Amino acid sequence: GASGSGGASGSGGSAGAAGSAGTDGGTVDSGIACEDQKPNGATSITVAPTGTDSASCGAPAAPCKTIKQGLTLAAASATKKTVVLAAANYAENGLVVAAGVTLQGGWTYDGQWHRDCSANAPTLTVVRPVSDNATFRLVNLGGTARIETLTIQSRTSAAATSESLYGVFATGATTQLELERVSIALGNAGVGKDGSVGSAGANPPASCSAGTGTNGGSGSAGNGASKGTYTAAGYQPSSGSQGGTGSAGNNGTAGGTHTCVNCSTCLTNGHCSAATQSCGQDGKPGCGGGPGGQGGVGTGGGSSIGVFLWDAKLTITNSSVKAGNGGKGGSGANGGTGANGSSGAKGSNGSSCYGCTEIFIPPGGSSCSNSSTPSAGLGGSAGGVGGKGGTGGPGGGGAGGDSYAVYKGGSASATVTTTTLTPGSAGPAGGGTKPGAAGTAAAQN
Repeated sequence: GASGSGGASGSGGSAGAAGSAGTDGGTVDSGIACEDQKPNGATSITVAPTGTDSASCGAPAAPCKTIKQGLTLAAASATKKTVVLAAANYAENGLVVAAGVTLQGGWTYDGQWHRDCSANAPTLTVVRPVSDNATFRLVNLGGTARIETLTIQSRTSAAATSESLYGVFATGATTQLELERVSIALGNAGVGKDGSVGSAGANPPASCSAGTGTNGGSGSAGNGASKGTYTAAGYQPSSGSQGGTGSAGNNGTAGGTHTCVNCSTCLTNGHCSAATQSCGQDGKPGCGGGPGGQGGVGTGGGSSIGVFLWDAKLTITNSSVKAGNGGKGGSGANGGTGANGSSGAKGSNGSSCYGCTEIFIPPGGSSCSNSSTPSAGLGGSAGGVGGKGGTGGPGGGGAGGDSYAVYKGGSASATVTTTTLTPGSAGPAGGGTKPGAAGTAAAQN
């Protein structure tokens, strides 16, 4: 870290009487007043916004432009293991500090390098991603990475739906992380998405068999989400569960029965023709309406976590970590409304026809006559109205996300010294008929 006038030391050394603990690993020459220190070109790679990235950049007189290039060169070098940053705002994705590498702020560059020995030096070098949800991501390092004298922030754009944000994401039992004079300040995690209202029930069919005419039942409400979970991949938001499906309305009761009449015609031989029938149709029942669709579920809110550890080991000293707020869970939506049943229909009448009356005339003759008015078989009365379809079940609400300054999962451990850990607010539960669980806010778990 930065030292006072007593001088800085390399790793394993001790600081001068007026200085803070020195862990620069030979980045600067010891025995020189703090303000007059310069990066040691034999052990460091320099980065400044005015620099130029190349395979050979990083000398004090020819800094690299990006942190990513500096870290890449340091990881590949056997001797230049400290990346020195000029005070500036850096916005870069995909930053990985390899084992044995130190990323160090607390410097200024105006064509010449100067050590910034002020108390606010960490605030002058700010590192944030452009679009990543984690500023630094360290996975299975196989050693110790160190970050000192700078500020870590999340990206400036808002978190996406249900997205979690991390300042440092460190996983793996071989990953060890040291933070000194580091300020971490994150934005708020992404809120969950509200569910969509279920679709309206389908109209009843044109024809159907008879039923009871009762309305369909409503679907059951989906359960609210339980709290989100953690794995080596980070926080996993928890969404509500789907509601039950409503049932269709029952078909209406049967219509009335039809009637028939006999039809015949008087022939020229005095006899009636063979009889036929004119029959109406039975009445038709109304058909049941379709059920409403299930209401959409609320998705879980994301979490804001300053330092996420899974099986990794953290040592943090003289620093501050402030998480943003956990994301609110999305609300579960109502199910769709069931469709009304259709009305029953009267049966149609048969075709009109005449009747014939035949009279026997002894000794063996006959005569006949047609009826004076036609008649027809009558249709049955209308059946009952079909039942209304049941309402779809509402979806459950999503869980609120968490806010932790430091989260430890698996076998992870954290040694915290002279460091302020400040969580944001827990994500509120997603609403609905059955809300989800609220998130948790704590300095560390």
